[in-house]
Amino acid sequence: MLVEASHPHLSGHFILKLYDRRFAPGLRKHAKTSPWDPDIENAYHNFVINDEDLRYDYLDEWNEAQREAYLQHYCRLFDETETEVYRRLKSVQGVDIPRLYARVWVPSLSGRMEAAVDEEFLRCPGILIEYIDGFALSDLGDHADRSTWQVICDEAIRIVNYIGDYDIRNPDVKPRNCIVRKYEDSQGITHFKPVMIDFARCVLRKKARMILNGGD
Repeated sequence: MLVEASHPHLSGHFILKLYDRRFAPGLRKHAKTSPWDPDIENAYHNFVINDEDLRYDYLDEWNEAQREAYLQHYCRLFDETETEVYRRLKSVQGVDIPRLYARVWVPSLSGRMEAAVDEEFLRCPGILIEYIDGFALSDLGDHADRSTWQVICDEAIRIVNYIGDYDIRNPDVKPRNCIVRKYEDSQGITHFKPVMIDFARCVLRKKARMILNGGD
């Protein structure tokens, strides 16, 4: 979501990206979970606060609370993955990818929180990143002259390959996940700069190899 910050060291427009299991229709459909409602949330809070045992046979039918726990796990994983991608690509933040300003956690809205409960199971993780004022690569034909298309697409491909050099495989590479920024230089010449976004579903290949090799 687009947000506006007013702070002595941070002002202007930013993107607040939240990994919120409640409002993730694609993820909920994949997990065969019912659309979120307050009753489901109440059941999940009871599940977490009462420290119910997560160990159950995988053949057992999951209840709503267990499915919410599954979704919360994936949302936390998406947050950790995207944050790690931004860490690895720190040198090109603000150029080839947006700049990462902060990690955020939205606390639970429940008034029943108990001090002994680890908030990671209830709070919503997210990141605050640079807002890229531009258009999706998928809309290139509506915003740029045909003579510029090849250069823009070549630059987008270069960024994808560069990201791959950091042992990052992004299965979610799509034209809509590339924002093209339009700007003019000091001589009034128009330029277009692709910027890649959305890295939550990336596979961090080096990390995977370390696990398979026992940490080597």
